[in-house]
Amino acid sequence: MNSLQGTLTLRPLEAQDQEFSYQVYASTREEEMALVDWTAEQKEQFLRMQFSAQRSHYQTYAPNSEWQVILLDGQPAGRLIVDRSDPQRIALKDIAILPQFRRRGAGTYFLQALIEEARAAGK
Repeated sequence: MNSLQGTLTLRPLEAQDQEFSYQVYASTREEEMALVDWTAEQKEQFLRMQFSAQRSHYQTYAPNSEWQVILLDGQPAGRLIVDRSDPQRIALKDIAILPQFRRRGAGTYFLQALIEEARAAGK
């Protein structure tokens, strides 16, 4: 996608992207973590446990989901997890963008693209 805010592409999330995926996840919890009186180490341990639990849940309950890295101008900017295995719907499991890439239209673009894909497929 070419937009005023950059070029968006997707690529499969691979094993070597797990730390990046964790960083994306952790960035979505920053405000929440700022409210707890824990050490930085305690916060990281908690977030890594939650990240692992989320990944396990998705793998168990949506095993056919596509895990993708969102690229903005070629740079990893976020992640997108979509399950297309149900013949009646497309399920967005997760979309998250790193803070420095937010408010550039990536989330809106992919949400709209999924809505259009579902409409076109009669889902």
